Amino acid sequence: MSKTLGTCVTEARAALNEDTAARWTDQDLRQWANEAARDIATRIPWYRKTGTVSAVAGTQEYSLPSDAVGVHAVRYVQTGTSNAYDLEYYHYRNMAQSLGPYLTTSAGTPRLYWTWGYPGSTTFKLNVAPVPSAAGTFTIHYYGVPTDMTTATTGSDSTGVTVPEGYERAVVFYMVYSALMSDGDPRWQDYKSQYESTLASLEEAAIQYGDQAGSLGGPMPYPIYAYMEDW
Repeated sequence: MSKTLGTCVTEARAALNEDTAARWTDQDLRQWANEAARDIATRIPWYRKTGTVSAVAGTQEYSLPSDAVGVHAVRYVQTGTSNAYDLEYYHYRNMAQSLGPYLTTSAGTPRLYWTWGYPGSTTFKLNVAPVPSAAGTFTIHYYGVPTDMTTATTGSDSTGVTVPEGYERAVVFYMVYSALMSDGDPRWQDYKSQYESTLASLEEAAIQYGDQAGSLGGPMPYPIYAYMEDW
């Protein structure tokens, strides 16, 4: 389990030489801890989550989970079957140029997807092609952002901060540099540098979370019409 919010507050206070609240309140420090967790999750795709969306026959566009900041993979399973189809991501403009009106009018088993809109709003959508011809379920593997912890009371102090195990120090660095910067203390730059250095380390580790060699996929191995056998 990650360090608790209360532990991070205590460590930040030790670095600030302020064991009890005086210049900075506990609420201030907890708020900066929330900011750190969100900053880390939006800059580095480490917070991996899975959600489901009901596929509706004849519907091409679906709302993504409200905490999604990016989509990693999408799988479709038609209701009443066990057949799973992993959809390929494809840029909307390329699909529109290749398929023209078929992009929105053809129905079948979804094989491709794209996203539109922007995270943190109701405009962030998942679009699929072909349009589903039958009901089913989309399983969406995505990158999310942590839910904010309570700041006004000690209610969240026993909760682990939402960062990868071993990287809680990044949250403490963020809390300290934010406090010092708010006070005009030039030492904030040192803690900001340590924060950025820790994030650089996490960014490298979060690519795979494993020790096996792997490779990144290149362009689609087949022309787009190869995905159209049932369109």
